[in-house]
Amino acid sequence: MTALCICFFVFVLWLDLVATLPMAYTRAMGDEVMFTGTAEKKRGSGRHACRQQLKLPDIHYILFEFCLNEDAFDETPDGPLPARIFARKSYFGCSIHTIELATSRVQ
Repeated sequence: MTALCICFFVFVLWLDLVATLPMAYTRAMGDEVMFTGTAEKKRGSGRHACRQQLKLPDIHYILFEFCLNEDAFDETPDGPLPARIFARKSYFGCSIHTIELATSRVQ
């Protein structure tokens, strides 16, 4: 039983390292990049998810959520909007920091 418990804890530690080390490497050693894409506003559906989000249809991340506050969400127009995306990129992937929307403000 002790060997089974040790194997389980080693497996969980391995999963944790596999999930976090590439992200840590990207944030520490990745290059700053800027690229363009489209963004759409989306309401979150989960209990623990953000209620107001920006969705990037061009980027397919499994657990990606870019949260907005309620005021910014209400001011953002519906439909796809051109956006500039600032991120850090490495061999392991991309870590998105900022999304700038190209919207015209109605006065």
